[in-house]
Amino acid sequence: MMKNLIFIVFSIALLTQSCSQSDDFVDRQSGVEKEIVKEEIDFPKQVEAYGKAVAKEIETTIGKLNDLNIDYSEIVDLKDFREKFYEDWYNASPAMARSRAAGEVQPIEMTMSATEFMERYNSLTDIQLEFIRKIISECEKSKSSQDLLSKLVALNNEIRAQVPEIEQERLLNVIAVLYYGIQKVSYLERQGLMLSTPYNNIKLSKVKTRSIEDGGNVGAGCTKFLATVWTIAVGEPTPIGEIVASVVTVVVAGVYMYEVVTCASQQNSTTDYCNRKYNECMDGKDYSQPNSGGWGYSECRRCHEYCLAQGVWDCPRPN
Repeated sequence: MMKNLIFIVFSIALLTQSCSQSDDFVDRQSGVEKEIVKEEIDFPKQVEAYGKAVAKEIETTIGKLNDLNIDYSEIVDLKDFREKFYEDWYNASPAMARSRAAGEVQPIEMTMSATEFMERYNSLTDIQLEFIRKIISECEKSKSSQDLLSKLVALNNEIRAQVPEIEQERLLNVIAVLYYGIQKVSYLERQGLMLSTPYNNIKLSKVKTRSIEDGGNVGAGCTKFLATVWTIAVGEPTPIGEIVASVVTVVVAGVYMYEVVTCASQQNSTTDYCNRKYNECMDGKDYSQPNSGGWGYSECRRCHEYCLAQGVWDCPRPN
């Protein structure tokens, strides 16, 4: 049914429960979720709704997967795990179940093709690309969830001060998803509710885990979100004044959680693979020689960023 997940926004079923879900998120955030928040953050209303809706989708779908006793213990290949995880995520999502029942959306996929990625990438402005890469860099340099939350607050302030207002929303959407998503994952882990997979070694039990600072949280301690950042950055911004769409939240939440549950196992191997393919691209082994009518630095870099986000080198050859 579903093989891979991809970020594409169809003509949209609004997330009818987003307002009440956002309020619920704030009310219950007063406990363990707020323990890791050291600084307040200020988002435009629609951006805040987007981030909280994705966080709510993470909580409800993880809960459903746990209720279904989904077992990944027999899956040893990361590619097979990815396909199974995304298929399970789509089928378990309460938001997608409601939308399917209402006939509002068709089945979706959640991995973006290289062609679509390139087209959307090319529509980004220089300052948007600069901040996307800065967000990724700050994520990778963060030592803990608390550290990353502080950096996200600072990045939010920089974006609102330095980026033209018309170009801010997709960047702020990235910040909001990471900001609220980190808190939600921390909450789930500290309640013993995080999904167990062969790649995170978490044992499912409803027993509180150790704190973030003493290393007890495998998923919440993950601060690398390449695929999540690019999925949001090259997607369509949320329409002003509208509640976040169901399809958007399901896709973004699924990509986010896939990165969380595979964080420890996939980062180094993916980076090594993509770096090697990038060097081959620049050397002309995959494509024609740079500066001779073929692909050069810009094209190879776009392919490299797609590879880091999706885990495959799948760029269209130049004509």
